[in-house]
Amino acid sequence: RAESLGIGAETDAFGDSGWQQTNAAFHGVLANLKKEHSGNNSGSDDDDNKEARKKRKKEEKKRKKKEEKRRAKAAAADGGASSTDGGIRLAQNKVQAGHARKMRDAKDIKNKSAADMAAIFGVKADFYKQPKEW
Repeated sequence: RAESLGIGAETDAFGDSGWQQTNAAFHGVLANLKKEHSGNNSGSDDDDNKEARKKRKKEEKKRKKKEEKRRAKAAAADGGASSTDGGIRLAQNKVQAGHARKMRDAKDIKNKSAADMAAIFGVKADFYKQPKEW
């Protein structure tokens, strides 16, 4: 008997009984959540769901591929650079004022002089030839 605890009192020096009660309660909550949210699906329903998911993914992939081809074809028809031919494509909604405009202008290499491009690429301006594509 421990001092001043009374007759039949037990000392839980390591907190084992409290931990066991908390652990049991937590696992009970998890079991209830699993039962509630899993529904009453059997194994065959799970297989059907997996097959349906695979089919949806496959169809989505096909649709995205067709959409990408359509966009590439439209971009080629417009004469613009697409992501497949390695060109840089800037957004078409141009900002007219402020910091965003400055950032956009800094990225636009069409407006850079041969000296500026030579400085960017780290070569002497005398040796730099500006490509005709720009």
